[in-house]
Amino acid sequence: MQIETYETKSNVDSLVFTFESVGEKVIRKVVEYTKLNPVYVGLTIDTDVYNLAFGDWNDAIGDYEDTIKSKNGDMQKVLATVANTAFEFWEEYPDALIFFRGSQPFGEKALRTRLYQMKINTYFADISLIAEVKGFKNDNWVEFEINKNYNAFLISQKNKLV
Repeated sequence: MQIETYETKSNVDSLVFTFESVGEKVIRKVVEYTKLNPVYVGLTIDTDVYNLAFGDWNDAIGDYEDTIKSKNGDMQKVLATVANTAFEFWEEYPDALIFFRGSQPFGEKALRTRLYQMKINTYFADISLIAEVKGFKNDNWVEFEINKNYNAFLISQKNKLV
C-alpha cells in the first residue's frame, strides 16, 4: 500500500501527533489516542483500548475540532497520515486495541464512519497483512467483512485482537 502521507510529529508518549494538511490552505491537524475503559466499547475483557480521534486545530479554543469539514483537497493523504500514526503508536503500546468511528455534528448521518469503512474496504488486502479488524454491528464485535456496514471499528496488530 503506497499512499503518500504527511510528516508527523508526536509527543513523548506517542499519544498525540500533529501534521500540516497542505491543499487549498494549510491546516494544522491533530491525531490523539485516548485510553478508554474496555466496557465503553462493548468489551468484557481487561485490555488496553485507545480511541483514535483527529481533527483541525482551532487556536480560538486551544484544542482540535473533529466535526469540521476541511474540504482541503487532500483527504486521501490526510486519512493515510492518520492511519500511519498507528504504527508509531503501536511501537509504544504493542498490545493496544485502537477504537475509532466517525464523528459528525449532532443529527447528521454517520458519513465519516461510512468513509472510513470504504477506505478499509479499498485497502483491506494490505491492511489484513499487518492488522486485524473488527466491526461493531448489532451490539457485537464481529470479524470485518468487505461491503458490510458497521458502526465502529477496532483494530490491533496482527495476532493481538481478542
